[in-house]
Amino acid sequence: MKYSSLVFGYLLILTACNSDGGTSRANRVIDPVLERPVHQPEVSTSSLKIVATKKIELLHDFSNYEDFKAHLNTYVLHIEAKSGHFVGAKIVCAKTSFDQSKNAVESWFDARGLTAKLEFSLQPTDPNFVDLECVVKDRKEILEKKIVRLRKSIIVSGKKNAFALGLGNGEEIETLAFEENSTLITDGAPFFQKASTLISRGGKLVTFDSEKKYTLLDNQDGLSGGNIFLETKKTMGILFVKLIGLDGGKQMKVPERITTIPAADPRLNGSCSKVGSYSGNEKKCFGKNGHQGYEGKKGLTGLSGGNSGSFKFKSTAENKLKFIVDYFPGKGSSGGMGGEGGQGGPGGIGSTVSEPHDSDHRGCIRCFKLRSFYANSYKYPNGSQGPKGVSGIPGDSGTSGEIEDSSIEMLWEELLFEFNYNWKNF
Repeated sequence: MKYSSLVFGYLLILTACNSDGGTSRANRVIDPVLERPVHQPEVSTSSLKIVATKKIELLHDFSNYEDFKAHLNTYVLHIEAKSGHFVGAKIVCAKTSFDQSKNAVESWFDARGLTAKLEFSLQPTDPNFVDLECVVKDRKEILEKKIVRLRKSIIVSGKKNAFALGLGNGEEIETLAFEENSTLITDGAPFFQKASTLISRGGKLVTFDSEKKYTLLDNQDGLSGGNIFLETKKTMGILFVKLIGLDGGKQMKVPERITTIPAADPRLNGSCSKVGSYSGNEKKCFGKNGHQGYEGKKGLTGLSGGNSGSFKFKSTAENKLKFIVDYFPGKGSSGGMGGEGGQGGPGGIGSTVSEPHDSDHRGCIRCFKLRSFYANSYKYPNGSQGPKGVSGIPGDSGTSGEIEDSSIEMLWEELLFEFNYNWKNF
């Protein structure tokens, strides 16, 4: 009977523990000997629901924009006990990748132990998404755990490089917002971005900065604007997209010099008889100058301009975004300089004239000297080498870059626009 009484008393204790005025815990196990919670190596998350919403949602007329911007990365976590209750318990949420003691926020469940609410703000130094570990505690006892992922929101103001802001690398963010007169530049790199919400107050998304003077590389084709992929759910505002390719670099290469030389031309030789009286000024006896060298080769074609790049946009839900998409493919550069002209041809050969020998000097010493002088040959000068050939004509200009295909797809409206010309939807 003592044993039965002990068991009965013990059952009363268990009953009291499980009906303590609404303080029982879902999935809580009590050790009947030590009367303390049994350690659970795997904590269930089935009884806990957490929904994260932005603290301030932007109105369609932008009337609360400044308030929205001030709380851009502040979330409200709505916690609900789907089964059971957490009376007297608190929930603590902290980043999993940082020192939790410095990043933890906490809140208590309501009197019924069914709901709780807390705020959590992401910092500028945080990555594009942050995982929070939310733990329900009753004193030192862990009742539930759940991981919640919060995505960062990013505002573009002024001129910014996309990748310097952590954009375009494929990581999804919560909100991408363009301020008025802002410009997001991809610098021709592939850009892929997902965002739950896209907001633009007249911002620009461009492949290259049209106001910047880029250093063009000699002997290189212009860079293409690259491909931009943007996928969102909710969109609003107006966005200007400029697809710009860079001009081709300067053509600095020159064709090799002409090596062919005009052949010797007999018509350029002196035309005096081989035997006759000598006259030092007889022009026909002189060799004439050679022919001019051949014209240089035509210059090389200029470098091609870069393609415009393309813009692919997809909206999976409500779309109230106005687009203006303009194309600016790069221009081809001027053709290169013509090649150097060839060497001139050889000059004509001057005539060689010999005066006949006169043996009858009849004792005239002076005549003998003259006879001896003229009996020698006289060589008239050769003509000079012909002048160098003129340089070749400049090469043709390089071709301009191509305009690539773009598309705007609005799934919820079953609309698809494909175009390769300047386009807008309003």
